[in-house]
Amino acid sequence: MGKRISLAELEQLEQEDLHSDPPEQPPPSNDKLQKSAKNSSQDKSDFVKVCITMPPNLFDQLENIAHAKRREGKPYTKSALIREALKIWLISMEK
Repeated sequence: MGKRISLAELEQLEQEDLHSDPPEQPPPSNDKLQKSAKNSSQDKSDFVKVCITMPPNLFDQLENIAHAKRREGKPYTKSALIREALKIWLISMEK
């Protein structure tokens, strides 16, 4: 397992990724941005904040998946990936 990179280094890598490829689609209009911001904050207003710990190798895998999805243009955060995995696990426990 390699050395984990710092948050500052991760942000720098993401900025480089954002600036290296030209956008394939035109940027959304202000109306779409405002609706998107309103929806995302509204969606999370009912959320409960949770703090978890995990082994470094699991965190590295999660970070790699989130970074790869963002490079594909998908708005994935580590929190979103954890929510998705937990939802799938809970459904499988009901069976």
